[in-house]
Amino acid sequence: MSELLTEITVWTLALCVLAAFVAGFVDAVAGGGGLIQLPVLLWSFPVAPLASILGTNKAVSVVGTSSAALTYRKQIQVKAQVLVPMMLAAFAGSVLGALLATRVDRALFEPIILTILICVGLFTIFRPEFGRHEVT
Repeated sequence: MSELLTEITVWTLALCVLAAFVAGFVDAVAGGGGLIQLPVLLWSFPVAPLASILGTNKAVSVVGTSSAALTYRKQIQVKAQVLVPMMLAAFAGSVLGALLATRVDRALFEPIILTILICVGLFTIFRPEFGRHEVT
């Protein structure tokens, strides 16, 4: 892993920093910043283990997501009967995702991510109103 870090060029670092800023902005405005940052990390570190790439991407997103969740929590009252099951489901999904990331071959994962990116991009283009209506 140390040889991976010594081979980072200034341009690769600059691209990763730029992607992080763009992803953070997109995340703050509409969500989904990880869909920008993850491909950049995969491209920038082609020999890095998949679990390391996913962990790096997730570690960065936790900061923004936690801030947004705390802000949202101050604006609304969430009942414990709703919050606790959601937290448990998120924790279970995180554990399963981490276990899966250590077992999935990167060559299999990259086309899946590309397909998801294209689908989300098309969905965003053709359904820009998605998520803008309040559910009562």
